[in-house]
Amino acid sequence: MVDLFKALCLALVSLPLASQTLSAQEPPLQLYSGTYRAGNDGYHVSFQLTGNRVELTVGTRNCLGQMTGTLMQDQLGNYVIMGDDYETTQCLIALRPNALSATQGSFDLDQGPGCTYHHGASCQFSIGNLQLQPGS
Repeated sequence: MVDLFKALCLALVSLPLASQTLSAQEPPLQLYSGTYRAGNDGYHVSFQLTGNRVELTVGTRNCLGQMTGTLMQDQLGNYVIMGDDYETTQCLIALRPNALSATQGSFDLDQGPGCTYHHGASCQFSIGNLQLQPGS
């Protein structure tokens, strides 16, 4: 029953994502297992991908947060991370291709509502230009 609930929630949440089409400058997202990182000025996000399992970590001078979840793909090819405790938090995070996706394996994260549970009010998982780290 839980799997049916997750599938239904993913389908409902993907509806707004489905209306957002890729522009000509946004190539399809190519994901590889490994560690992706982004950040500056004391703000950093780490995205560890192993198979379809994701561990997200965010840190700032005043905030620390973590979430684990499953990477899923909807019918249109959009990637979404569904947190392991989705029934409690309803945290979904969308992965968005950017101008560097094709050449550098880069993408942006866009968190939805319900994710504050994982990191508090001082920071968020949304960030641009996460890049695969060499040797990860």
